[in-house]
Amino acid sequence: MKQIIENWWKIILISLFGVIVWGFFRSFIFRKIIFVMDPADIIAYGDSILFTNGIFLPVLTVIGIIVLLFYSIFYVLLKEGIAGNKYIKGLFYGVSFAIIYFIAIMEFYHFFNGNFIDGVFGGIADGVSLLITGIILGIFIPAKEENKSSRPMKYLLSILFIAVIFTIGRIFFYSYIYSTPLIKQLNSYIYLSVYGAAFGIAYYYLSQGIKTNNYYYKSILFGLIQSPIIISGNMFICLRYQFPLMPVIIISIIDIMAIIAGGLLTEFVFFPSHKKI
Repeated sequence: MKQIIENWWKIILISLFGVIVWGFFRSFIFRKIIFVMDPADIIAYGDSILFTNGIFLPVLTVIGIIVLLFYSIFYVLLKEGIAGNKYIKGLFYGVSFAIIYFIAIMEFYHFFNGNFIDGVFGGIADGVSLLITGIILGIFIPAKEENKSSRPMKYLLSILFIAVIFTIGRIFFYSYIYSTPLIKQLNSYIYLSVYGAAFGIAYYYLSQGIKTNNYYYKSILFGLIQSPIIISGNMFICLRYQFPLMPVIIISIIDIMAIIAGGLLTEFVFFPSHKKI
């Protein structure tokens, strides 16, 4: 908490800078896809009230600022546990979240019949924004240099654990809560596995920054750290289209619980001597 207070003005400025970078990529470089999809391609849900009243982009910008504030605060909390000098710390942090957000954007196109190429460029726009913001955080937020990661190689199995549990949760959602025939396609299983693995990679690199031996706390805190990215990514469809809110709430809870469960399994298997209560 002390470091957050000491660096509060940097956190705010870097978060605002990140939103400007995101706006630049979305508005100028990839302006063709700033609103992602043609409404006709989304099974006739229709435009949201925010979009029809012309306030979609301002609301999205405010949400982006909030997400990046959390993103910056979490870096301050995790940075000492990330291996490398300040540049590497920021790079690893940015890459971890950029991969997740890139795949999250691609999900929107895959399960709602969007154009694949538009999804790729949209994901790049958002991912690069997080990457650049992460690097800037590494440069301007002071941190002790860590020469090497303290993670044993067997900890890489956290990627598998989280990927499997995340995929099961998503298959359950798309099979029983928001039913779609696409979930029966092989490429959907591959996509969801890669999405879950992205969270596993983030857990491998970033969870060591959570300074506790209590694996319940560590897993829950990591799930909470990922929650702003998860919720904002899942909420986009409700902001842009008249999509029901309840499925979005449910899938966000499933995602967060899957990440917590995967982290908990990792800690339980590899560090059974750690405190359990």
